[in-house]
Amino acid sequence: MEVFRKIALFIFIATLVFSVASVALAQEDLSSEGVINIVQNFANWLIIIAEGIIVIFIAYYGIQIATAGGNVDRLTEAKKSLVWLVVGGLVVFGAYIIIGTISNIVYQKF
Repeated sequence: MEVFRKIALFIFIATLVFSVASVALAQEDLSSEGVINIVQNFANWLIIIAEGIIVIFIAYYGIQIATAGGNVDRLTEAKKSLVWLVVGGLVVFGAYIIIGTISNIVYQKF
């Protein structure tokens, strides 16, 4: 049953991504600036979704820490998960900075 869920989720996400990409490609020109614009908009969309997920999981792990109730194993697991969530958030933020920097370099007129 778990494998079926994962396959269904993958198909749903793939369908969503391809539908968004097909709409974006239909509306944009395919010059170099147009392709960069498509990639930048798609990355911005993914970053916004990732930020929302990060906020939800910060609240979730905060609740886990608050309700650990002296159980050292639960507290340690929640803290470890929260640390990795922050690391993932920094990776997402770094990707946003890299995409913005590359976009500014490419769009700069010499």
